[in-house]
Amino acid sequence: MADSNREMNYWPGFVDALSNVVLTLVFVLVVFVFALLITSSKMQQKTVQMVEQRLEQEHTSFAKLSEVEAKLAETQKARDKLAADLADLRAVNQRLEAFRQSVRDKEAASTPSVVEKPLDLKNAAPAKPVDGATDSAEIVGGNVIIITYPRAAVMLNDTSRAQLTKLLETYRARLPGTIATIDSVMGLETYSEGRRMAYYRALDLRNFLLEKKYAGSQSIKITTKQGKGQGDARIELRFVRP
Repeated sequence: MADSNREMNYWPGFVDALSNVVLTLVFVLVVFVFALLITSSKMQQKTVQMVEQRLEQEHTSFAKLSEVEAKLAETQKARDKLAADLADLRAVNQRLEAFRQSVRDKEAASTPSVVEKPLDLKNAAPAKPVDGATDSAEIVGGNVIIITYPRAAVMLNDTSRAQLTKLLETYRARLPGTIATIDSVMGLETYSEGRRMAYYRALDLRNFLLEKKYAGSQSIKITTKQGKGQGDARIELRFVRP
């Protein structure tokens, strides 16, 4: 019995050893779980930080996108404004071109009739034969040269200048000492327009006389008057001795 009791004394030691092993394992497990919890917490914090950073980046990107969209909207507004300004400039250019065309048409209407249709240049009272010096005053003073202008014509064309030169050359020797009177009669235009054009016709004829030396600048008298009839405009040119 004594030997049997000694053998049974081994079990408590084994139980103690096993208990120590179990306690050690439990401790290790607790430490592992604790470490796992700490690691998980840190990873969770890091994940939260990453999510927050990503959200912040997305917010920043959204803000930048909004800013870009705003700039694009401003750019579009600027483009629309430029397009509107360009359209206005084109409209102004079209109006200017139309105005220039109207001016060209008006100028064309005032000159082609002179070029295309020769002016009617005639001596209304033909000169008498000259027998002596005493007749020169009567011939120069008594004759009138009538220049008829088509409507809107204000200048002598080459043909009419040649005709007038040919006519006046026959009297060149008798013209010195005379006064050239230019009576410019208005045509069918309105009063203000007709008066202006009559004056321009008279100036053109005056320049012609000065150019050809048929009269001096101090010996030319210009008058404008309204015609009694409804005919074309005309100029009555006379050379009168004072």
